[in-house]
Amino acid sequence: MVLEMPLSPLEPTDMPGRELRMYFKRFMIIIILSPCMAGAAAHAGEVLTAGSINSTASTPTAIVVNATAPSGGVPPYSYHWYRSTTPDSGLGTNELIPLLSDDLSEGNGIQGSATLVLVDGSKLIPHKLYYYTLVATDIRNQKIVYRPQGATLALQPIIILYISDSIHTLKQLGNTVAPAEGRFPNSNTNDSVPTLMGSFLGVMGGLRSVTIVNQSRGGSSSEDWRPDNSATQYFAKALAELNAAKAANPNAKVYACITHGTNDCHAAPRGAPSHAALTVERHVENLQAMIKALTAAGCDGISINSSPSFTNPPEYFFEGSSNAHIPFGPAQKALLFSYRAAERAMANGATVKYGEGAAFEVFEQRPALLYDGVHLTDDGIKLYAMLDALAFHDNWLKSGN
Repeated sequence: MVLEMPLSPLEPTDMPGRELRMYFKRFMIIIILSPCMAGAAAHAGEVLTAGSINSTASTPTAIVVNATAPSGGVPPYSYHWYRSTTPDSGLGTNELIPLLSDDLSEGNGIQGSATLVLVDGSKLIPHKLYYYTLVATDIRNQKIVYRPQGATLALQPIIILYISDSIHTLKQLGNTVAPAEGRFPNSNTNDSVPTLMGSFLGVMGGLRSVTIVNQSRGGSSSEDWRPDNSATQYFAKALAELNAAKAANPNAKVYACITHGTNDCHAAPRGAPSHAALTVERHVENLQAMIKALTAAGCDGISINSSPSFTNPPEYFFEGSSNAHIPFGPAQKALLFSYRAAERAMANGATVKYGEGAAFEVFEQRPALLYDGVHLTDDGIKLYAMLDALAFHDNWLKSGN
């Protein structure tokens, strides 16, 4: 860099000794300081402006917070993260705690406290909301405080196996009648009750990963789901899918939801697995066999849910099959009521709990939510999924459970 010297037209050799020393001293100062002075001049008047804390992620043991770099001021910048439990804590207050990467007092889990990416793995409290802010400082010691961003620890991931009938296989069909026999998609996608329930549970009480293993089979009864039923092997196939989900999510807690009753309370029609209406004793025996096998397979909790009530017509005809019909009359409804009472009695309050039962009355009082008197409309699916999620959360995920 070239500088003009507005000192004296004299050459150094023309100066007396003292003036010569002063000339060189001033000259050297100018040469040494000129890069900083030039940088400061280039940034003169520029204000340091904060970037943003634009993303947060978390696991059950750490919160990860990302920020963008500031602009203006005189780089390079230095950074320091702070954490508080209130969104409006100011610098210098007791609530705003500076985070140090080498601070071992809270669990030796803080990384990146002087960078744009913070990993806070100190002893954070589940369900508690923390606020993170970043302080950036430029070379002139100009500071800027970022807008705080709230974050919580992710909750422990969960896997939920669904064992049920068409109530839990049906997707939203635009309120149309289900297709003919072989009609119910055995799928866990596109807004079936279990899929929506999983979405709700993923944000209830905090963020968590929810894996739904929906093995429900349209037209099936609890008889078809007995672990010793070698003809259908429904249970064995479901257990294989559950084990695959467990292998992919080894840290997840594992639950199962069993919902049967609608197909237990009537004689199976032509084209479906053949069975007579099941007694209350047989219905309970089948559920207990499933519970025993699921417990042995490592399930942490099992929910017994009651099937929603059905309404008119008294006979439900499979579309495209005039000979295949199911009687849904007063006798079947009375049997469904008896199943419900027995299911409540099966709960032990620890590993087996009575889950969703409110839907029985909800759909009894709102028949418009059943498009054919048995199966759920789009709105019925959404409502039932929310009822399922609320009951499951209260039973298994709520703080203290």
